[in-house]
Amino acid sequence: MVLKPKRRLVTAVLSRSRSIRTQRTTSSFCQVLKKQGVEQYNPVGDKFDPNLHNALFEVPDGDKAAGIVAIATKVTENGNER
Repeated sequence: MVLKPKRRLVTAVLSRSRSIRTQRTTSSFCQVLKKQGVEQYNPVGDKFDPNLHNALFEVPDGDKAAGIVAIATKVTENGNER
């Protein structure tokens, strides 16, 4: 299906508007969580700890020492050091 130029513009504007609303909602939600002591935890660059991290694979990387988290597939929340 080929969209007419006017319809493409409307679709692009609606998509952009939805994206902005999603970003604002995410930002507000993160602020509420932060007030409750829950913050985002990104382990990239930390020493691998099997009690905190789930390893999917090892990556040979000449820039990092062995046992350092190189890639995070999912960034999690860390609430009050739990």
